[in-house]
Amino acid sequence: MAHVPADERRIQLIQAASRVISRQGVNGATTRAITTEAGAPQAILHYAFGSKDALFAELLRWSTTITDEIFDEARIPTGSGLLEAVNELLGGYRNVDRSLTFAQFDILLWSMRNEATESEAADLYERLLSQISSSLERAARENERDADFRYLAKLILIICDGVQFGMLCAGDSYVDAEDITGIAKMILTLAQTRAPLPSGHGG
Repeated sequence: MAHVPADERRIQLIQAASRVISRQGVNGATTRAITTEAGAPQAILHYAFGSKDALFAELLRWSTTITDEIFDEARIPTGSGLLEAVNELLGGYRNVDRSLTFAQFDILLWSMRNEATESEAADLYERLLSQISSSLERAARENERDADFRYLAKLILIICDGVQFGMLCAGDSYVDAEDITGIAKMILTLAQTRAPLPSGHGG
């Protein structure tokens, strides 16, 4: 068997674990199933990660980098306007690979039941709220500067979670581009009701 560098082997095992979990869930992701999927001997998993739980923790972090890339503010042009920005963010999240979405939902639930990783999900959402809020603020035009960007980011995450879960249940046709535009307009209207109070306003 050809030698595989350690870093490359770790990525292979992480991706193999993601595929196995997407098909069989966390409970079905045994050491044997993961290493078979990766085409590696079982002992390699413990050599590379120390334990299966450590591999799952790395899978969680790896899967969230995909989400980070979707919400990367570099994808949202400065001054493009909030409607275009929200459309872009919602549309990108809708296009995440189905098998990765399955794995990510499962591994997030696993992390919340695991003492060593129970804070990872909350940390992920806090990071995404900040990241999306920053993207929206960057995209806002002059007449949109008084929007509550963090609240709008929260609405986007709520919708994205629902869209992804619905697509897992009902398939890719569950939400189309026209739906995304309608949802974007709806949450922008809702966000306008939460515009921050003017500076120095009491109450």
